[in-house]
Amino acid sequence: MKILFICGSYPPEKCSNADTSAIMVDILNKKGLDVEVMSNIDWKLSNWRNIRKIIKKSQADIIYIQYPGMGYKFSITPQILSFLNRRRVIVTLHEVSQLHIIRKLSLLPFSFCKRIMFTNNFERNYFHKIYAWTKQNKTGKIPIGSNISTYLDLPLKDRNRNQIVYFGQIRPKKGIEEIIELAKLIKKNDLNYTVIIMGRTYEKFYDFYQEMLALTEDTNISWLIDVSEKRVSEILGSNVIAYLPFPDGASERRGSLFAALSHHMIVFTTKGGQSLQEMNNCVTYINTPVDFFNYLIQDYNINTLMTDEKNKNSNINAFMNQYSWDVIMNQYIEEFKKVRQ
Repeated sequence: MKILFICGSYPPEKCSNADTSAIMVDILNKKGLDVEVMSNIDWKLSNWRNIRKIIKKSQADIIYIQYPGMGYKFSITPQILSFLNRRRVIVTLHEVSQLHIIRKLSLLPFSFCKRIMFTNNFERNYFHKIYAWTKQNKTGKIPIGSNISTYLDLPLKDRNRNQIVYFGQIRPKKGIEEIIELAKLIKKNDLNYTVIIMGRTYEKFYDFYQEMLALTEDTNISWLIDVSEKRVSEILGSNVIAYLPFPDGASERRGSLFAALSHHMIVFTTKGGQSLQEMNNCVTYINTPVDFFNYLIQDYNINTLMTDEKNKNSNINAFMNQYSWDVIMNQYIEEFKKVRQ
């Protein structure tokens, strides 16, 4: 079985989509599948002839597409090639509900693909509301996993408990403003905590990053930008507390949440419409930075959570098993088989 794996970005390009794609391709290769990657190319329609040549030359049995992706930019080439090859195409559509209305409408050609995957049922149901003619039995849910391998995972008693870690993309609508608000409350009230904001930023969001950086000049925030995967793991695995105030709540779409949980951190986050009931025993829900600050003032709150480490880790492990990349890729292989039928 030969698979042509199409994605907007792939290493050495740096973005979460590139990281995810590299993990998926690596596991598929290890499982004995023949995978050719098509990425980091000119996706403009003016390059259509070359794109067609690549597809034809691959002689792939299955075309797998990850969409959207930063590398595609505003091109509709992925939609066109998916429609023309729809009988052998499986596509994973990410965060449909978060797309601009024009981008949502541009998903129309994908509705004719042989198989259509989503990372959670909320996004799957959202897609069906837009494209109601798409049969339920041609769509499915396969979650994402954490892009961060576990290099360090210390017992909680051996970790730094006075440092609060945020990990994720440095861009709007990721909760950065809430982190800064918390840090200002901590400094104003002379609470014995420092804050780390760790993640990756992109050229298109550089002005936002500079704006946030300026707001933190008089705070106890340390910025760790574009650090290595191993360094991310060392930070996550050596600290007790993670604060991830997602504007729309914790959900299966949040790779940074999975990274923190896989390092057995005590995670404080927000609850939203996509938050799963199974998460209740793995995280502590906090509505606002003020609520979290008030929680931190009562030091026994953290102590209580730390003393229940064994049960907490058991709950996390049971929850995270379904999000291991091996389990995820086995599900994709089953979907590839359906495309061949």
